[in-house]
Formats: sequence, C-alpha cells, structure tokens
Amino acid sequence: MDEITLVPAEQVENCICQEVLEIEVPVMLELGKQMIDYCAKNGAVGLACPQIGLPKKMFVFRKTENTFQIVINPTFYPISKKPIKVLESCMTYPDKSFLVKRYKEIQAVVFVWEQEKLLKRGYTLTGNKSIVFQHECLHVGNGTDTVGTSIKQYGTPQIDPPIPIDELVYPDADHIITEEITKIEEAENGIL
Repeated sequence: MDEITLVPAEQVENCICQEVLEIEVPVMLELGKQMIDYCAKNGAVGLACPQIGLPKKMFVFRKTENTFQIVINPTFYPISKKPIKVLESCMTYPDKSFLVKRYKEIQAVVFVWEQEKLLKRGYTLTGNKSIVFQHECLHVGNGTDTVGTSIKQYGTPQIDPPIPIDELVYPDADHIITEEITKIEEAENGIL
C-alpha cells in the first residue's frame, strides 16, 4: 500500500474482517507503521484496517503518551461491571460525534510477533486507552454490539491539530473523559 487513504463509511460498516495470518505479519507490520504515521499527521488516536479498505483484524492505537501499538487479531473482555457513556468521534464520520457506551476497564487480548511467530498476550487497559481499544476492536468486528451502540449523534467533533511524528506527546485524557460525560449527562437532563 503506497499511501494511506480512508474509504467511504459504507465500505467500513459492511467490512467482514479476516484474521491476520503469520505469513502476512511482516507486510502488516510495515502497513501498521504507515497507519501510525497517518494517525500522527492527522491527530488521530487510532485507525483500523477496514477504514483504509483492508478487511483484516488489525489496528493501531495510541497506547501511551508518545507511542502507538500495532494490534493484531484483537479482542477484549470487560472488567468494569457497567459501561459508561462517552462522546466519541471517528475518522470514518469526520463531521459527527456519537455518545456511546464503553467499559472503563477491559482485559485486552492481542497477538504479538515474537521469534517469527504470533503469540497471544493479554493486558489490562483503563480509561481512555480502554475506550479507544474498544472503538477500534468494533471496526474489525470484535466486541459486543451493545457496547458499540450509538446513544445520540452530535455535530462536528473537536479534532486535534496534526502532530509532527517526532513530537508524539499527548496528555492523559482520562479526566477529560469524565468531565465530558458529566457535561453530556447534565445537558441531557436540562441542567446546563
């Protein structure tokens, strides 16, 4: 793939993804690097293969303040008992934001490339990292429909400005999420 370009929403919504096979991993890791560069240039925290027209279970997401992770054949399991409401935007729908339900804490399960083979690994994600991971998992066909169901659609989302690749530093957004959810719930209840 020469240059990363997004495909129309209809193509993303109807995409049936296949698992990444071991023989495909070297090429997919190179693609993952391009996807990370695209995210950095466009102020995105994640990008899934279906969004660029490739029906594979792989995505990239910002895991720490200055690093992205390439995620292969992912799934997740909720640790939190109940989902929370979160206002999200998506590169597939650049002019919209959605109020969705996500779990604040999950057990992420991924495959990593070690010693020339795919090995299964799991780790706990909380807050914004958990939310972004769930969002991207739903793009590749994993997770549950009730978690990804949009509650309400809003107008144009706030989009981060492009960030040079060598300056990938983001503040932890967990407190921002909580504040935004409170504002949304107050607005829904007529308090604001």
